Amino acid sequence: MARKSDVSWLRYFVLLALIRVKYWRVGFKPPEIMNALETVERLCGSGLSVARFGDGEFHLIDGGKAWFQASDKVLGERLKEVLDSESEDLLIGIPDVYSARARKSLIFKSRMFWLNLLFYRKSALEIKNNKTYCDALATRFYYCYKSKNNVETMLAGFKRLWHDRDVVTIEGKDNRLGIGHDLFDNMRSIKRIVCPAKNAFAKYEEILSAARQQQRNSLVLISLGPTATVLAYDLAKEGFQAIDIGQIDYEYRGYLQGVPEKGRLKRKQVLELGEDSERLYFSQIIADLSVE
Repeated sequence: MARKSDVSWLRYFVLLALIRVKYWRVGFKPPEIMNALETVERLCGSGLSVARFGDGEFHLIDGGKAWFQASDKVLGERLKEVLDSESEDLLIGIPDVYSARARKSLIFKSRMFWLNLLFYRKSALEIKNNKTYCDALATRFYYCYKSKNNVETMLAGFKRLWHDRDVVTIEGKDNRLGIGHDLFDNMRSIKRIVCPAKNAFAKYEEILSAARQQQRNSLVLISLGPTATVLAYDLAKEGFQAIDIGQIDYEYRGYLQGVPEKGRLKRKQVLELGEDSERLYFSQIIADLSVE
């Protein structure tokens, strides 16, 4: 009887072969993608914004739904608009999984996950090969990689990005980005716009309006699922440096606690943070749009 690991590897190689046949038939050529380290280095001091695409964004473009975001035709159309953008002020992030080199750096579970995305999502075939993308996995610097040797370098790069900057976070309810650890400690100041944890795009105009009222020299960090991708694009057009920062807080907490696998990290609980952290968090909120 075949072992489970043997079956998993067989599925991997079969899927890889099917992807190669599929891409060959449509004449697809893999895009050029900056790796995670190059992505962070490119951001530091450049003023560029980032809109990231992962499984949820591609699902929505193809008419499906995403984690914490219901299917939405308008959102899907907006995401396609962002993916096709040629803006010089915006980096488009896609997962760096097209090359064998990049895939081999991932743990097996992540490798299979992204190969499934490439095979089943029609929109993943519409990536252009005449432009350079950044790595959407740059903010997922811990869990998905086999080697953790670059974690400290990645963290140092992110800290350079927001060093002594006035920062505005646009985040889902209860995210509490940076609360309970030191990742954001070198920022000059933090203001927060709190949004719904689910289906945030339903309040998109309110969120965009609140963001527009901030100083243009502020660094905007957005953790809001697929809505963050569109918001980073729109804010970049208006002169902000807006970074779709994804689940960087979750990755950092996993790194600090030495949690080996995604899903084993406990949710950031209010009581665990303490009264001082909670008081700090609420003092930084300038707009709460999370109320239904």
